[in-house]
Amino acid sequence: MANPKVIPQIDHQKCYGCKCCLFDCPVNAFDLIHPITKRGMRRTLPEFVRKEDCIGCGVCAKACPFDVIEMIPNPDYKAPAKKAAPAAAEGAAAAGAAGAAAAAAGPVAATAATAEFDPDQPVKIFADNCRGCTACARACPAGAIEGEVKKPHEINQDECIRCGACFDTCKFNAIYQGDITPAPAAPKKAAPADAAKATAPAAAAAGAAAAKPAAPKKKAPPKPVEHAPLNREFPIRIDPNACKGCTMCARNCPEQCITSAPKTPHVINEDLCSRCGTCWDVCKFNAIYNSNDPVPAYTGA
Repeated sequence: MANPKVIPQIDHQKCYGCKCCLFDCPVNAFDLIHPITKRGMRRTLPEFVRKEDCIGCGVCAKACPFDVIEMIPNPDYKAPAKKAAPAAAEGAAAAGAAGAAAAAAGPVAATAATAEFDPDQPVKIFADNCRGCTACARACPAGAIEGEVKKPHEINQDECIRCGACFDTCKFNAIYQGDITPAPAAPKKAAPADAAKATAPAAAAAGAAAAKPAAPKKKAPPKPVEHAPLNREFPIRIDPNACKGCTMCARNCPEQCITSAPKTPHVINEDLCSRCGTCWDVCKFNAIYNSNDPVPAYTGA
């Protein structure tokens, strides 16, 4: 979530120069610098250079595998001017109308906001909720989502690798799995003010009472992959039978030493691998392992 009140700060004394922050920044606020160490060696390190473009999302800090980026207060931040508060009657009428609409819709058995992602089930888009924001298409590593701006998108099931990137990205509850469609997304504007004739206290009470049963539930956080601490004395390898070919490790590798095609097992070039552990952290399918054990034989189709 964007937070313009903070900006990133890199501790270059501890930075390994993996460039994960530079690759993952959604607004390209980082660039490369080439400082010279006390021993006269030139290093290539990422640096936060475009402060005016930063949205304070914290993606760079989360992407850093060495925890050397800290989000600090933005000294140039200026709070936006406050807008005038709406009239009490209008606010109460909007709350009452929203509550009545939620009550009329009734409970939904399962929605994208409450369900956990299942890589074994196909991923679909509910056209009534899709706003055409293109966020899912831009997040899809396989390029399986198509559609025009401000129009419902579609998923090509033959190309979809079921990595869950669109499921995590969508803000309008339009991505779902199974046969139950998601609950309708919240309207962009408040309902018409026909109910403004009712008194403010009565409308507010009715809206609050009706909204309670249909209060949205927070999306369950993804289950973290449990594995032993990374040991940089051992090589990092990919189990071809666990790899889904989502390309997440290849897109985040700072050395670009992971190769293959979408939906096929990936391979790490151990001669180029710096063992930074970035792929180890981003893999959602526990396909990366860290030992001298040989790569298992591929048994898939």
